[in-house]
Amino acid sequence: MIRHPSEGGAWEYSVLLTVRDDEGNELARHVVGVGAMLAGEERTFNLSVQVTPTSDMRKPGKRGTRH
Repeated sequence: MIRHPSEGGAWEYSVLLTVRDDEGNELARHVVGVGAMLAGEERTFNLSVQVTPTSDMRKPGKRGTRH
């Protein structure tokens, strides 16, 4: 949650989503939302991740499977 104080000018914000592999390498980066907040306003953010099994039965290579 972010909350703008009850005084001061408007804020601009952006929500940045970054996906990294197990070694910390960046796989994807997306700005998923931008907006503005006036004095006294607040915003909350939720993130959900869905995993769907596939019928792919290949064994991962040395570094795993990349998508």
